[in-house]
Amino acid sequence: MALLSNVHSGLSDPTTTPQKKVHITNSYVYYHYKCDGYNDVGWGCGYRTLQTIASHLSLQDKQGKAVQVPTLMKIQETLVEIGDKELSFIKSREWIGSFEVCLVIDKLYDVPCKILHCPSGGMTSIFPKLEEHFAKSSSAPPIMMGGDRDASSKGVLGTCSVDDDRWLLVLVRKRCRDIYACSAMFVLYSIFFLAGVGSSLPRRPNICCQTSERRIHQMDTLE
Repeated sequence: MALLSNVHSGLSDPTTTPQKKVHITNSYVYYHYKCDGYNDVGWGCGYRTLQTIASHLSLQDKQGKAVQVPTLMKIQETLVEIGDKELSFIKSREWIGSFEVCLVIDKLYDVPCKILHCPSGGMTSIFPKLEEHFAKSSSAPPIMMGGDRDASSKGVLGTCSVDDDRWLLVLVRKRCRDIYACSAMFVLYSIFFLAGVGSSLPRRPNICCQTSERRIHQMDTLE
C-alpha cells in the first residue's frame, strides 16, 4: 500500500481573516494503523506519530544515525538498546508516549526534543511556543500531541490565530469499519485544558492536551 504524503495540502484556512498562520512547509509521509500490514490498532498511535515525524526528518536528509523511517520493531529494539525498556518489550503491544518518542528521535536522528506540559488553562502561554516552532525554521518537523483522557497520539502540523481564537492543524485518525482515513483539519481549541498532560517535539515544544473543540474545513483522504 502506497502511503500518502502531505495530507494537509489544499486545506482551506479556518477563517477568512487569519492574523497569523504558520505550518509545516517540507514534506512528510503519513503513517497510520496497519500501513505496513501489522495490526497495531488500539496501541500503535504513538509509534505511527513517531514514524510520521521520522519521515520528515529523513526526507530533509538529516545527517543522523538513521536514514530510513524505523519500523515498529526497530523502535522497540531501540528503546531496549538504550535501557529504557526490558527485553520483553520487543514484539509486545505496549504503547509508547511522548517520552519514548523523544528518546528514539534523539538516538536515531541525533535531534534533541523537548516536552511541554500543558496545565489547566495553559494554552495562552503555550500556543506562542507552537507558533515559534513552525515559524522559526522552514524545516520544522511535526509535533506530537496527546495525553490525559485524550491519550490517542496526534500530529500537529501548524497553527492559526485570529483575535482570541487559536487553531491547531491536526492529523487525526478515523475508522469506518475496516477502512482508515486521515483527516487534516483545523481545530479550534478553547482555553480549557485538563491538568497533567505532556508532550514531545523535535527541537521545540510538543503538547499533549484535552480540550473542547469545534471542527471546520475537514479534508478526508482514504488510504
